Amino acid sequence: ERPLPGQPADSRPPRAMLLARKAALANAVRQQQVAIRERELVYYTKNCRMLGDLAALIAGFAYSGIRYHYLLERQTSFMMAEGDALEEVIFLSLLTACMGLGLQTVLVAMLVAMLGPSLALRGPDGSLHDAVVGMQGYTKIMLASFVSALVMLQMSALSFTFGHAQMDLRCRTALSATVLLTIFATYRYSRIVIRVFRLPDEASVRPKAQPPAQHDPRLAPSCAHSAAEALGGDSWPY
Repeated sequence: ERPLPGQPADSRPPRAMLLARKAALANAVRQQQVAIRERELVYYTKNCRMLGDLAALIAGFAYSGIRYHYLLERQTSFMMAEGDALEEVIFLSLLTACMGLGLQTVLVAMLVAMLGPSLALRGPDGSLHDAVVGMQGYTKIMLASFVSALVMLQMSALSFTFGHAQMDLRCRTALSATVLLTIFATYRYSRIVIRVFRLPDEASVRPKAQPPAQHDPRLAPSCAHSAAEALGGDSWPY
């Protein structure tokens, strides 16, 4: 073994000390990677809860529209003619699809927010990495489902203007232009925000999952405890 630079030959550290320093550096790197993964876990958990709340709001709006149609049909003539008008079928179909997508988003968000941290805290070695990658994929699916439900809710408002028999041409034109402007603004500003904050997959920095053989078992309790504290409690109930 060669001595370190600036040290005499008789003061070189023993091999055991060098191995201990190497293990300490490796453990420090692992702890930093686990800390980054914990932040990602908290980030995607908050996103799932936020998307679930907003999707429940959209589904509630769609159900209110269905109930309003029922009450409106009992009090006034919603249909342009007797029988099932095409505008009425389109209106109810869009509201039903919007409510279904919203409830599906709520269900997926609830399951991911519960089972993702549970896998990270109670799974075997490497489960934290698998949980973060899985939550990242399902977040994209939930976001697409939420945007689809939002667009269908706006399209149902547009179809309502053509199915209401008591509206004259001027009111129908003004309301249709407002709804179309809202849909265009939603599409335009969504593209602008995504374009500004979009991060390509090849440019994103992700910590690599550590192989189980190199994992220090003494780090597992501390990592699980810190992740539980970051999620708001000492343990995860699921």
